[in-house]
Amino acid sequence: MSAKHEKIFFVIIYNENGFTERDYFQVRDIVNASEPDYWNLIQPCTVDAYFLVSNRGKERCENLVSKVNDLKKNSTAHQYLGIATSFEECIVNKSIFGKLKSCPILMGNRMDVCKSAVENSKSTMEG
Repeated sequence: MSAKHEKIFFVIIYNENGFTERDYFQVRDIVNASEPDYWNLIQPCTVDAYFLVSNRGKERCENLVSKVNDLKKNSTAHQYLGIATSFEECIVNKSIFGKLKSCPILMGNRMDVCKSAVENSKSTMEG
């Protein structure tokens, strides 16, 4: 199938100081358990997750946000994680089975979502 425009649920998990190996694996396991349609480590401090639009996609996205917030509350090592979500127009490349073949390309400004995640982490530090 060829690339096309489509809306997706987009989640950024941010750690200002970067993830230690142990902390990264904990976050990675939570992300994997939420079954995103695609995810990746963008930099040592940011994990992106993408969910195709469907009832199940929204549920999995909300589950990821809930699990990351639980991790923040229950672990001093993760108390400063920032998380932000967005519903974004993207260019997606799907297989004939409807699965994402590669990372979606956001049509909007990814930095706006990043800023929300950073602000979320800082409000946790101040609060």
